[in-house]
Amino acid sequence: MDVLEALERRGKGTLDFLDYCVRSTQLEPLFVFLVQEYRFSPTVPKAIALFHTFCAPAAIAKVSTDAEDEQLQKAMRPITVTWTRMQAALVFGPGNGIPPLAPPSTLFDALAEKILRAGILGKLRRNYCAGLKMNRVQQHFVEKIWQPIIRPHLVAAGFWRIAEVA
Repeated sequence: MDVLEALERRGKGTLDFLDYCVRSTQLEPLFVFLVQEYRFSPTVPKAIALFHTFCAPAAIAKVSTDAEDEQLQKAMRPITVTWTRMQAALVFGPGNGIPPLAPPSTLFDALAEKILRAGILGKLRRNYCAGLKMNRVQQHFVEKIWQPIIRPHLVAAGFWRIAEVA
């Protein structure tokens, strides 16, 4: 199975592979998949969810990168301001009527490309096993972090396709 091909097919095989990635606590392919989903429909909640889940310095599911991407952090500042205004409007009512800025669809492309170039997906492809038996650490991650924290956060942001992963 070619990993990139599987991620692009968006079928049952893709979800099976993403399930394997979550259960094996190797979330880079999930991030790449979500970046592809984000490109089709970039929204402020999706950008915030991707950044804070995978890219922020203290992200709960930080993807493997060589260094902190300051350019991405800088690009997220106006999106974070927009998110704060959207949240305030829910509590206090609409403010000055300025519509939220749509985030760029290519916001996470550089990081996704860096992951693809690092060969992480190829390594996972060679080790892919649909019936992975999780060790205690992996089981803890799935039951205590993925299911109650990460997955609901991503689904609430609009990434509905991963609702059934792990």
